[in-house]
Amino acid sequence: MQQAVIKWRWIFISYLTLITIVSLMPVNGTGWFPGQDKLMHAITFAALFLIGSQAFPRSKFGWQLFLGLLAYGVLIEFLQGKTGYRSMEAWDAVADLSGLVIGRLVVVFFRTKKKSVGS
Repeated sequence: MQQAVIKWRWIFISYLTLITIVSLMPVNGTGWFPGQDKLMHAITFAALFLIGSQAFPRSKFGWQLFLGLLAYGVLIEFLQGKTGYRSMEAWDAVADLSGLVIGRLVVVFFRTKKKSVGS
């Protein structure tokens, strides 16, 4: 396994751990603007997919990564609903899905661009 892939896997695991911790912490306030929470979900999950694509670079893992991260997002929502101080929201899962779709499109775009430049 390449050294770079190992580095990306550590980054991916660290980011997942950080997101899990932050997602289960109590929150104060509503944010700076309406919809900030959903935007943060989308950005976070797009970044997760991009980092995960580097950590698991084989193209066959793309959909497994996508579905695994979607399940992770649903699990986080479920766990938030169990905390008593956070809430479970279906729209958060939709924002997670949106971020994953954006991340997937970015990966596909750059892989396609890289192949066309190399041809």
